[in-house]
Amino acid sequence: MMGGGARRFWALRRHSRRLAGCVTARPLRALLALCAVARSAPTARAANASEMEALLCVRARAEELTLLPVPGEARRFGAWLPPSVCASARGARSAPIVLALGCYGCSMDTVARPLFNAAERFGLVLVAPEQHKRSWNAGECCGAALRERTPDAAFIRAVIAHVRGALGTPRAGAAGVYAFGWSNGGFMATELARAGAPLDGLAVVAGYSSTHLHAARPGGELNATLPAPTPILLFHARDDAIVRAEGCCAAGRGCCCGIAAPRCVGVEGAWGAWALANRCSPAPSPVAAEPADAAAALGVRCVGRAACAAATVVCVAQRGGHSFGSGFERFAFGGMVGAFFARAACARTGGAWDARREACQCGGAGGPVSYTHLTLPTKRIV
Repeated sequence: MMGGGARRFWALRRHSRRLAGCVTARPLRALLALCAVARSAPTARAANASEMEALLCVRARAEELTLLPVPGEARRFGAWLPPSVCASARGARSAPIVLALGCYGCSMDTVARPLFNAAERFGLVLVAPEQHKRSWNAGECCGAALRERTPDAAFIRAVIAHVRGALGTPRAGAAGVYAFGWSNGGFMATELARAGAPLDGLAVVAGYSSTHLHAARPGGELNATLPAPTPILLFHARDDAIVRAEGCCAAGRGCCCGIAAPRCVGVEGAWGAWALANRCSPAPSPVAAEPADAAAALGVRCVGRAACAAATVVCVAQRGGHSFGSGFERFAFGGMVGAFFARAACARTGGAWDARREACQCGGAGGPVSYTHLTLPTKRIV
């Protein structure tokens, strides 16, 4: 009979590998060796891990970012590997990378913190690039970065390339890179997608750029300028007074911080433009907002499209303001964001998503393998 530590190790290992490809049988000797690893520190597995991975796994149990330099750049980035990734035999090499892009005035960890539980649950690598004077140069928004026209897209590309190289996650065959942005970070995420940065999906809260939206003819349907269909999940509250749900206009009702787009595009209009770019059918399809209690408290309604080349979902709350709830570090829908990215990564790696179990299924040389959903111990942020 396995002890509690060994049982948790195997649970974590099975869970974190569901996006890594299919499992093949291992000899008993190898299994016993892995059990020995489970009895030691979670970083003992990393004998062949990269230097960055080994460093991050030392700090995996502390839910905080580790600051690291980017070669050739003055700015740094924060990173966090969850214990589930560190316990995996394949480590970070096949894990999806999620960029956490902060708001105007935020610290690097403000947007990362709501994703810690989801990162553990779905085996995600969290990376938070440092802003320029706590701002991003992102289309219509914001602050010193916008005024000084800092090359933020190039910096974030450099961060992605550095992390991929340091963790041994080349683009070919990897589970992908995703972006989660709040406010100014949401503007930055959509600008990155427009500019052709290596993003395989994004989720944005209370912020999206409309500079890349266009109509083929005056008064025609808006389309998003994207190099390829890209999954997107948008969150916005009707009572957001900072970035208004009906759009930030150069003329008419303005938004905070000098945000002014040449065209006033509300969140549903932006969603429609992305749906057109993602080759969606016009038929709407309801999407469950999770967790249900938080969704009910804020009056959240989520809608997708019945068929798309890439998932395109908008969630609009009747209340919740700019932080979509009570302070963004308490953003309640981090699990929904993590599942959205995990599902996109599953599709990218050739798997089939089991919505009931929130798990990726795939078939390999050893036959079909099902990665079941596990409820892992989590810490509630209060």
